[in-house]
Amino acid sequence: MARHSEQISRLVWVGLMALVMASSSVSADSAWTEDYTGAKQRARETNRDLLIYFSGSDWCSSCQKLEQEVLSQADFLKRVAKAYVLVQIDFPKSKQLDVATIAQNDRLQQEFQETYQLQGFPTLYLATADGVPYAKTGYQEGGPAAFSKHLAFLKRAKPMEDPGSQWIQDISIARAKAAYFGKDILMDFTGSDWCGYCIRLENQVFSKAAFKEKASQSFVFVKLDFPRRKKLPAHIVAQNERLFAEYSAKYELRGYPTLYLATAEGTPYGTAGYVPVSAKEYADGLVKMHQDNLKTRQQATTQEEEDS
Repeated sequence: MARHSEQISRLVWVGLMALVMASSSVSADSAWTEDYTGAKQRARETNRDLLIYFSGSDWCSSCQKLEQEVLSQADFLKRVAKAYVLVQIDFPKSKQLDVATIAQNDRLQQEFQETYQLQGFPTLYLATADGVPYAKTGYQEGGPAAFSKHLAFLKRAKPMEDPGSQWIQDISIARAKAAYFGKDILMDFTGSDWCGYCIRLENQVFSKAAFKEKASQSFVFVKLDFPRRKKLPAHIVAQNERLFAEYSAKYELRGYPTLYLATAEGTPYGTAGYVPVSAKEYADGLVKMHQDNLKTRQQATTQEEEDS
């Protein structure tokens, strides 16, 4: 009798485990939807964003690698499910899709190519619930945890949202935006609440529409501030101290205000400080340095292509 009960318990346990595994498998398989309109509706109802995945699931080797290493993993799905509704826009060669899905995917491919720089597979877009992308990415090494961390940064940085004349505190976010929009970076090392010339530069130049409209066409603005009264987030304080040490050692940073003109990758090519000129004249000078350096970079790229 005891042995019979033990066998029954074992069978029940095995059955429960099988049910759990089947449930997990179904959960992973059903996490991605092909219904774009339905995904937007669900995102609005649940206050989530969209993670839109353009793929060639049965022929694109990078897509298959990304799916195997990250997108199908339970750890990844658990991490992203709270923040995103997952929708796959697939272009298979062997697998058959229904006519409506094919038409939907063709329309979305054209729209994203024309508007959001879709170029190939795999490409993932982070978008609002209404389908407006604010970041895009592709295959990244490191597995589910690293990819989730990468998405978290993109959600915070929103590189596809133009900052305009806004001054950004986080250099990583500024670089991401500059790279996407093809702009350079204007870094302002400043003591905003105590440095007299910094305050003059802010009041006479940076706050003026003539400066904002002109300079923001070429630059993403970054304020690296060292205030005495105002409190900054701890990670920004640490970042600014690190950059001050780096630029003091490499690029002769000595005091405030000092501005560096740099590529999106962060390589400086020009400096500026306070000068008693109009906001327009100040912006014109910065843009001239940008244009001259851009021309030099383009010439170097052309030369490299000819040499190769």
